[in-house]
Amino acid sequence: MSVFFRKSRFEKLAEGTFWLSETPEKPGMGWDAACNRTCTWVKLKDRITKKTFFILDTHLDHRGMKAREEGVKLILSMIPEINKENLPLILTGDFNLAKESGPVQAILKVLDDARDKSVTAPYGPQGTSGGFAVNDKSRTIDFIFINQKVKVLRHGVLSDSFGMFYPSDHKPVLAEIQIF
Repeated sequence: MSVFFRKSRFEKLAEGTFWLSETPEKPGMGWDAACNRTCTWVKLKDRITKKTFFILDTHLDHRGMKAREEGVKLILSMIPEINKENLPLILTGDFNLAKESGPVQAILKVLDDARDKSVTAPYGPQGTSGGFAVNDKSRTIDFIFINQKVKVLRHGVLSDSFGMFYPSDHKPVLAEIQIF
């Protein structure tokens, strides 16, 4: 799980990765997961506005429900430890869970879905994952979550295709945000 940023605009102040497992401090597969999974975080300072914020990115397991449940619990428990200063925070990822699921609902008790908080109407389809072929069968399992110190100006799911095929089995999810 990578976090890319423009070095000319942002200064990296801190970074870290933890494993979504019973031993988050060292590599390992957790619970009933099919794959090793992590959460990566970066603390950035905007060189223009001088504001500091956190970005976390994850990819929950695609098979193990317990791994997804426990992974979310771990991420939620790590957020206060990482963000001791209660700075603006963004959590992104492929959660392999629908919004109605228990784990995503647990996230929504702490963070907001950027799509729901967009000042302008969300752009594009709601679904984010449905395979490489263009079709109407798409589930929303990729999210951008924010805390109360982030304003969402625009949110979108990009559905451009080439020859009726997507370059990925997930559509890109974007949010234009403002840190305050």
